[in-house]
Amino acid sequence: MLFDPSMVIHRYNRGNYRLSRGESRKAVASCQAALKLEPQAIMAMANSSIAHARRGEHGKAEKALREALKTAPDNAAANFNRGFLKAEKEKMLKGQQSQ
Repeated sequence: MLFDPSMVIHRYNRGNYRLSRGESRKAVASCQAALKLEPQAIMAMANSSIAHARRGEHGKAEKALREALKTAPDNAAANFNRGFLKAEKEKMLKGQQSQ
């Protein structure tokens, strides 16, 4: 099957592909497109958080995770990403303090 922009899974998968290629801006756009089609698409929210974090947009990453966890508090990917984002923020703060 070719890419069908009306299918959430295709948008989500395109976001994953772009994220794997380091195209975080395009990954965010793909995840947002998936969320427009299905606002409760937890994995699109979780991956959007990763893409935002890679762009240094930690506030947006946290917002995406809050939405994901509000919708599905036990979602493993969203909880993992929350821990990852917290660790990244702590690492960044330690780096700033040592300068």
